Amino acid sequence: MDIVKFTNKKEDLSQISNLSEFVKMFLKAVKNSIEFLEKNRYFAIVIGDIYKNSEVIPLGFYVLDAIKRNFKTKLKGIIVKNIEGNRGNTMITIYESERLNNLIRNKNNRNVLTGATYTFNEVIQQIETTQKTFQYNGRKEEIKILPRLINKYCNGKQFEPHLQAYILQNLKTLPMFTNQPIEWIGNEVSCGVGMQRIDIMLSICSQNRKVIPIELKSVEAYPEIIIQLQRYIDWIEQYYLLNRPSDIEPLIISREITDKSSQSYQDLINGFNNFNAQNNILKLRYVEFSIDCTQNTIIFNEITY
Repeated sequence: MDIVKFTNKKEDLSQISNLSEFVKMFLKAVKNSIEFLEKNRYFAIVIGDIYKNSEVIPLGFYVLDAIKRNFKTKLKGIIVKNIEGNRGNTMITIYESERLNNLIRNKNNRNVLTGATYTFNEVIQQIETTQKTFQYNGRKEEIKILPRLINKYCNGKQFEPHLQAYILQNLKTLPMFTNQPIEWIGNEVSCGVGMQRIDIMLSICSQNRKVIPIELKSVEAYPEIIIQLQRYIDWIEQYYLLNRPSDIEPLIISREITDKSSQSYQDLINGFNNFNAQNNILKLRYVEFSIDCTQNTIIFNEITY
């Protein structure tokens, strides 16, 4: 298999080329280790997946499935992380979620639970139907983000988290997303060295699927923003597109630059054009917002450059 070779010894599992044989030998290693584990203690498996012949092979899930079928163990958690720092802690991808769903279906012999309410039985470690219902009596009123956003902006306070919340709350009504079938992937999506985070990540589920990484700035955009955006594109191409082919359409949303004749603005636009030329993706979109403290309004305007 196409994995890191640790030694040249025949006993080294990294020398095995067959997937089934690898899993079989890995179970022997688990058996030899688990015998020394005290009751009610834990063990962890650190393992990577394989990308070969234009296909991701979820090696970690094959091993997980085999351990669950051959040993009396409980799965306490799955941490998706590349210890080299290239992937970060990310959402579970499509192929990973499908694999998990199949594991659950097979465990339940593909029997479908029917009912209106469900619970988890900790004794038998199963999801089951229940007749119990609980009424939520907490706050139910709509959270109005815009007044808080404007108040912070007009008083010179940091408001980027409120800007992010407002955009998420009003995605379908914003001019840059009108009448588009939006799928929210996540916000603050960790994606690489230094735990860089994509502020908002969306997918447009049209005939030609698009993934949209959004970089938010409460200040005016500046040329160095391109460096940050390039890291997002590299990560998406390396980890996301393999599992869900899409066109990439990056988007920057930042405060309005009033002086479009300034050298800093020209440098910014030149940076955008260079970025577009260097990447085989859809053109970078650039949206500015302006806030009126007297009218209590926020306006988004897409800039053509």
